Amino acid sequence: MLTAGEQERIHRAFYLEHKSMRAIARETGPRYKTVLLTVSDDLQKPYQLTSPHSTPIFGPYQPRVQETRISQEILLGMGGVHTLRALGITPAAWHLNEGLAAFLNLERCRALVDANLSFYKAHEVVAAKSLFTPLPHHGYRLGVPSAGEYSEVINSDATRYGGSGAENTQPMSSGPIPWQSCSHSLLLTLPAQTVILKQRPTRRT
Repeated sequence: MLTAGEQERIHRAFYLEHKSMRAIARETGPRYKTVLLTVSDDLQKPYQLTSPHSTPIFGPYQPRVQETRISQEILLGMGGVHTLRALGITPAAWHLNEGLAAFLNLERCRALVDANLSFYKAHEVVAAKSLFTPLPHHGYRLGVPSAGEYSEVINSDATRYGGSGAENTQPMSSGPIPWQSCSHSLLLTLPAQTVILKQRPTRRT
């Protein structure tokens, strides 16, 4: 199995230096098939129906459909946060199953900015990742807002919390590979059924 550093070198060569997979295999050492599998994990296959259905035609109603979709996302994301607050519920972790609740994180950022936190700091506080599957993800790519070294602040799989101890104990350097709408990203091990929080050290002036 490739280490996180080896996977990072393959990703850099493929995405930033635009080298072929065979060239990467010759230069870095892993077999071509290993390089192919490492890169193909990032390339999401398009969803295909087993039996095609006709595409709905909205015609002049298309703008209205898009507006309704955004309204639903705002209601689910921002409205969900307000609903939990009104009920006196303060979640220890927030799980977004898909993009429909994306406005949830914007609402959380807004609340932190209203509490006199800069948007940059608010973004870091909200940048938590949750995984609720029975298997860990090795070489998981996480989008981060900027370059720098990121340290693991909280990992619910740590032994002190009764977990298996699958932690990222060493600081991780981000690379200029855009991911998850962020300008930089890094590779880490995401344990099963775990919540982790990454934090970049504060700049010293």
